[in-house]
Amino acid sequence: MTSSPSTSRLRTLTRLPPGVAPTAAALADAIERELDRLGVAQFHVAGYSLGARVAFELATRGRTLSVIAISPDGLGTPLERVHQAAALLSGRTLARLLAPIATPLTATGAGRSLFFAMERSRPWQLAAEDAGQLLLDFAQAPGYLETVQAAMVDVPMRLDRITCLPGPAPAGDRRPVGQHAEPSLPRLRAPRPAAMAPRPQPRPDLR
Repeated sequence: MTSSPSTSRLRTLTRLPPGVAPTAAALADAIERELDRLGVAQFHVAGYSLGARVAFELATRGRTLSVIAISPDGLGTPLERVHQAAALLSGRTLARLLAPIATPLTATGAGRSLFFAMERSRPWQLAAEDAGQLLLDFAQAPGYLETVQAAMVDVPMRLDRITCLPGPAPAGDRRPVGQHAEPSLPRLRAPRPAAMAPRPQPRPDLR
């Protein structure tokens, strides 16, 4: 597969020095080094899973203008993190077993559903070529085991230092991300009853 310039830059960006564990802080350091090289002082950041965990880490460093963190890694209890690691390693083992038949397997909706059922809500709708490449990438990703091991113990810290806005922010809410967080988890608060639409009242003339 031919790499585009952006793909090549991303692969270079995520290569860590030898002996450095792939923690969120180490990955954030690598991102900041690349941003410094490009002359980017401030930025918006969004991520999913491990990417969301890295987004939180970047947001604690004062350079982010807004942050979107979807299903961030590292917020579970120790037992939940062990369960997550076991599921990820099982998926990796399955991917390596299926890699030799990735192309015929992902050519059909049933085959795509077989492998991606735990990761996609409608796996049969994935494009066959994309699904095949995803399976191969999952099977061949370097540093996968080290990343899963690091995620088991790499818990988000200093979330109270996040002062940028959530993106997109709730309508009319200009509080920094850190003020949306519960004491232990960065979770947006549910709207207060006063902010909800009023309940319809019966009309006197219809009684």
